[in-house]
Amino acid sequence: MPKADVNEERIVISECGQRSTDWWNTLLDKLKAHHIPGRYQDGKRMWADSRGNAIIYFTSDTISPDDAVKMLEECGFDVRHG
Repeated sequence: MPKADVNEERIVISECGQRSTDWWNTLLDKLKAHHIPGRYQDGKRMWADSRGNAIIYFTSDTISPDDAVKMLEECGFDVRHG
């Protein structure tokens, strides 16, 4: 089961394994994630590594941390908040 640690600044996703680009894009769309210059590579909406770990930062345009917790739980994540 994928894990997500959510705080006021960001979501840290771990233990996701190899997921398709469509899976990640759907998740990012639900979070209303967008490119943040200086945080992500050009055009990217998150930082990720090859092991399925990712960081998604909150901004005024993304959903709130509380809404992210609910959404991630509905998507099958084991979520820790705080």
